[in-house]
Amino acid sequence: MMSAALVERSELEPGISQLVLNDPEVRNAMSDEMSEQFLAAVKDLRSDTSLRAVILKGAGQAFSAGGNLDMLLAKTKLAPRENRKRMETFYYNFLSLLDLEIPVIAAINGHAVGAGLCIAMACDIRIAKTGSKLGANFVRLGLHPGMAATYFLPRLVGQAKAAELLYTGRIISAEEAQTIGLVNCVASENDFDKFVIEMAREIATAGPEAVRELKLSLRTSERETLREALKREADCQGRNYAGKEFLEGITAAKEKRAAKFPS
Repeated sequence: MMSAALVERSELEPGISQLVLNDPEVRNAMSDEMSEQFLAAVKDLRSDTSLRAVILKGAGQAFSAGGNLDMLLAKTKLAPRENRKRMETFYYNFLSLLDLEIPVIAAINGHAVGAGLCIAMACDIRIAKTGSKLGANFVRLGLHPGMAATYFLPRLVGQAKAAELLYTGRIISAEEAQTIGLVNCVASENDFDKFVIEMAREIATAGPEAVRELKLSLRTSERETLREALKREADCQGRNYAGKEFLEGITAAKEKRAAKFPS
């Protein structure tokens, strides 16, 4: 029997496609296998010239809990150079989303944490459901932030607020995320899906060539800095994975307890 796809694409209506991170049993935690399927799905979207907007959401009750814990724990057995190489591939597979020429809406239908928040930040617009929690909790695992967290977050919320959230790994509510500019808006559970599709329809009815050119204008000047940020994050995470601090952090996360980091 074939296993279910970890990334599913569906056509909601003409010109609007949806990608779903589909591993709800682990809150859509992001694995190497999911990253490969995500890259393939994005390539498929890029070839569809009829598209005007894409919606990204998670299956079940979460958007994404971030990196798969078993995948991360396995990295403690690898050398820093190998981890750096693998993390760069992992980053770029998911961040291939940036190569889409059409706007992408992150429909944050539940918690978006760690790398899960980062993939939402890579989208053009973020709409969160009431009750969702968001956070870049990397340091709580003894891990340098990755997936362009150090690139996206300061650009969305400002340097000082980004520093606060990254240094503490604090998890915030959807409402606080809206207040600081991390998400565009918050919608109730009853209105969430309707709100998201209406946003996509507004984009889909705008001039398609103008929108594509506009997206390119908004992204072009940032790309080189993004590459530099990803390289540094991969270097730092490559070292972290081989250290005692991360081993304690990821073990504590799997055991659902507070980490006890060495002083």
